[in-house]
Amino acid sequence: MSDEVFPESTAELDLPEIPSGWKYCSLEELLESNALSYGIVQPGSEDPSGVPILRVKNIREGRVLADDLLRVDPVVESKYQRTRLKGGEVLLSLVGSIGETAIAHSSLSGFNVARAIAVIRPSANISSLWLRYCLSADPAQRYMHLWKTTTVQETLNLRDVRRLPIVVPPKYEREAITSILGALDDKIEVNDRTSATSFKLAEAKYSELVEQSNELISLGDLISLEYGKSLPVATRAEGMIPVYGSGGIVGTHNRVLVFGPGIIVGRKGTVGTVYWCEEDFFPIDTTFYVKPKSSLATLEFMYFSLRGLGLDGMNSDSAVPGLNRGNAHALQIRVPDQADIHRFRHEVRPVFRLRHTLEKESASLALLRDTLLPKLMSGEIRVREAEKIVEEVT
Repeated sequence: MSDEVFPESTAELDLPEIPSGWKYCSLEELLESNALSYGIVQPGSEDPSGVPILRVKNIREGRVLADDLLRVDPVVESKYQRTRLKGGEVLLSLVGSIGETAIAHSSLSGFNVARAIAVIRPSANISSLWLRYCLSADPAQRYMHLWKTTTVQETLNLRDVRRLPIVVPPKYEREAITSILGALDDKIEVNDRTSATSFKLAEAKYSELVEQSNELISLGDLISLEYGKSLPVATRAEGMIPVYGSGGIVGTHNRVLVFGPGIIVGRKGTVGTVYWCEEDFFPIDTTFYVKPKSSLATLEFMYFSLRGLGLDGMNSDSAVPGLNRGNAHALQIRVPDQADIHRFRHEVRPVFRLRHTLEKESASLALLRDTLLPKLMSGEIRVREAEKIVEEVT
């Protein structure tokens, strides 16, 4: 590797063969001094004006979701300056859903993290993006799950994070690989931003519409929240029909319960969540699905109405969270006249179709990225071959 010198310290591990000129290093050897720490252990009571911290729930599919943030007292946060973010750090989940990774964007500068997240600062001769991709792939993922402890919940200790194996090809190959994978991630991010922006515009149209209306109608006079059906994993057949639980899509099946488009509402578990499905789907028994009862209840209008009702705060049983159907049906919503509702549907229908198209494209790109990632990291596929594959689909 010419001008680069990396120590060899992973000989005792069972690691895949890699091309000549590549090598394995432990993660610790590729970091700045004392550049691996976990975050705030006891954040205390939430401080609405305090310092925002990231939790495991904020790291998903390689990105940071900077919503539903916990804020802590600045005095508490000041004791954890080692994990205060500047931007560019690699984040790794250590508890619960271990092995989730992301890079902290510069917009997160000044944020901190919870105990369940490790903050990793690479040395100058290795990029954050390379480390994130390596930590997301085998063999690092395999050893994370091999070394985890499960006394209370799955936990990864920092001493084991330090010795995770990281493959190190020559610099020019690392840069080429991250360029290929990064291009796919960038396209997915653009799709997400486009979808989010279009939906904000649709939400603004909805808000303007209902602000002009004074008529209140009970939810139960507009729609019926119908119970989903039991569908255990063992009974699901291979197919392309999305299966919805209260947390979103939980698998696929070969049979349709509801013809799309449609709306799904979390009933048990993640209570009150509201999902839109543009295609046919199967909602399971932890959900409701929406059945219109009135010509005023266009699905597009009801989707935004349901999202604004605060259903997630209507748990009927503190021990087993659940949404009571009768209580939900009794809620009052503001409803404009039929002409305005149907005009709104006509205006926002393209937004729902666009989001569906972008989600499908992003899913295909993510599948390609996740297929190429381990093959590129092991040298099974070389850069030029991967470039041809990506060119054919982008």
